[in-house]
Amino acid sequence: MQELLTRTSLETHKLDLMAEISSLKIKLASADKDRRDLDDRLRLSQSHLRLRDPKTTSASSSPEKSPGIESDDSLSSASSSSHRQAAYRKRSLRHRRSEDTETWGNF
Repeated sequence: MQELLTRTSLETHKLDLMAEISSLKIKLASADKDRRDLDDRLRLSQSHLRLRDPKTTSASSSPEKSPGIESDDSLSSASSSSHRQAAYRKRSLRHRRSEDTETWGNF
């Protein structure tokens, strides 16, 4: 009888932990979506700024740069950095999913 109570308690605890993991995964997905949306808005606003100010299109050939406007080189560097971070997050997420499968795959 005691063994049955212990087992039931452990199963309940396991289910609670799994629910918490699911909740955290949903929050992570939501935060990732928000970050992607903000990145898209930033890129769009930067492209609008470049189109509106003709000096920024020739900023790489001109010694003067407009304050607050990044050059194309720094944008491509930021873009490649962003791509590297996204690739890392995808690998990290895949790794976490495989860990979850290994951990929770037995029930």
